[in-house]
Amino acid sequence: MVLDKTRAWIAKLRSDAKVVAEVRARARRSTVQAASARNDLTETKQAMVRATEGWARGRMDDETYDSTMAKLRKAEAAQQATVDGLGTAAVPTDPIKLAALGEQLLKMWPHMAPSQRNRSLRAILNRVMVLPSEQLYQRKLDPDRVKMDWR
Repeated sequence: MVLDKTRAWIAKLRSDAKVVAEVRARARRSTVQAASARNDLTETKQAMVRATEGWARGRMDDETYDSTMAKLRKAEAAQQATVDGLGTAAVPTDPIKLAALGEQLLKMWPHMAPSQRNRSLRAILNRVMVLPSEQLYQRKLDPDRVKMDWR
């Protein structure tokens, strides 16, 4: 099922200008979001340095320094988690390269271990969602309920 949807997605990447434009727009948004997250983290670290310098020079009492640093450390941890979540793996954002990557994945699929398959799918997919069934206790998976969020 996943492979069939991957084949259909590759065909759309090769032929549908609207899908190509959507992929390029997502890539631009992702680049802007990554830069913004890194800038926020840098600004927080700079604020921590300024607070420490102010405290060392006697411009801030100990209690104020401790509360300020606690807030900044909490913000830094959250921002670092965001930056870490962005990933550092180089994933192609060009639709033609993504299509080629998908085709390569399909060729190599039978020879891959499950962990390799998962890693490879992450290169072309953001996530796979199985939507809830309208029927109670449905035991058979309906392919139409599987939604794939492509890169």
